[in-house]
Amino acid sequence: MTKVSKSNKRPIQRLLRRLGSQDYFTGSGWTEDIEAARTFEDSLETAETCAHFGLFDVEVVLRIAGG
Repeated sequence: MTKVSKSNKRPIQRLLRRLGSQDYFTGSGWTEDIEAARTFEDSLETAETCAHFGLFDVEVVLRIAGG
């Protein structure tokens, strides 16, 4: 197995996207603008946000910075 050095890693952003409209969660509503979307540190924070706001019919989107 090949090791990936930390210098080669690109940050991964986690976002929530509504399935029906493809809008992104901002923390206070929804937007079409991916740049305005709220990002999450990890999957646990994403799941806790869904539970807190009662979000359903959403998917987690992984976005690689610079990619």
